[in-house]
Amino acid sequence: RMSEERSSDKPASGPPSQRAAAAADPATSPLSVKLQVATPREPIVLRAAGEREETAKARVGTRIKGWRLLRVLGIGPISSAYEVIHGEKDSGDRGVLRLLTSDLGKNERAKGQFLRAAYAANRFRHPRVVPIVADGTNDDGTPYVIRAFTDGKTLADAVREASAARTGEGEGEASATPPHMDASKVLRIMEQVLDALEIAHAHGVVHGDITPNNVIVTPRGSIRLVDFATPPGTSVVGQDVRDVLIDHRIGPFTAPERCAIPPDVATEQTDVWAVAACAYYALSGQYPRGESTHRADLATASPIPLREIVPTVAEPISQILDHALQKEPELRYGSAYAMLGDVRRAL
Repeated sequence: RMSEERSSDKPASGPPSQRAAAAADPATSPLSVKLQVATPREPIVLRAAGEREETAKARVGTRIKGWRLLRVLGIGPISSAYEVIHGEKDSGDRGVLRLLTSDLGKNERAKGQFLRAAYAANRFRHPRVVPIVADGTNDDGTPYVIRAFTDGKTLADAVREASAARTGEGEGEASATPPHMDASKVLRIMEQVLDALEIAHAHGVVHGDITPNNVIVTPRGSIRLVDFATPPGTSVVGQDVRDVLIDHRIGPFTAPERCAIPPDVATEQTDVWAVAACAYYALSGQYPRGESTHRADLATASPIPLREIVPTVAEPISQILDHALQKEPELRYGSAYAMLGDVRRAL
């Protein structure tokens, strides 16, 4: 049923030297290998969000190793994303450049994890996953990665647009059902994300940071999954795999066990939980565990059953999400493949 189309946005090709580096081993690069060396753990202190935003916006119009930064696509505690174009002309290759924040760029462990996680997308091939095509460092040594530019909007933007449209339809009247996206569209998005994760997990790759901002919806309704956050091999139980960036990534779409102190490793079940949380948000306009952002609450709170928020949602959909959002990982779907089967049956 799913279209096997590949992105109409062909991968940005970058300069020959960068293309050669990426082509040598699609799952890594000379820079990411260099940064795999063990380094001592250092405290990471981030600047205030306002300062990070000001710094990110000030870079628009500048160049990083031949890539001209056209506009800011997103600003987070870990990295900032820009639409970029290579060369002097507007006809150059377009891409998305994700630059580690300067605060984290001073930490060797953070730099290594950032690069190895980004290149996890290159360990397998799937039409819904956008691979990395180049990497490097800016003048102060902060690393960046570049992926192909995808025309579309994030799922977060799609939800906001749907919410605004439904609010307008209600002409200000109170509604028992919060603004939300059409259920059939949400199911189609879930199907495509889970299909990509099934292949990723089969190759030992866990995304680790699935949020509405990391799911891009193209004008034709196809999705692209971007910004992998878990270096391959770090989801193996028993390894010393403390995630040096997790403290700055925790939020409403982070599975409970990842919010614990210390956090459990990222696994297939954490990705399953995050996909369900994104769908819950798209359908209801709310987060599964409520509005609290306190880490202790995110680690211990039980999700609110979807039909308590959106009574009109079909029961099969609510059953899928309620099952996937179980607080204990062993009570959820055992894999993306298992959840995908139920989603397809609900379509």
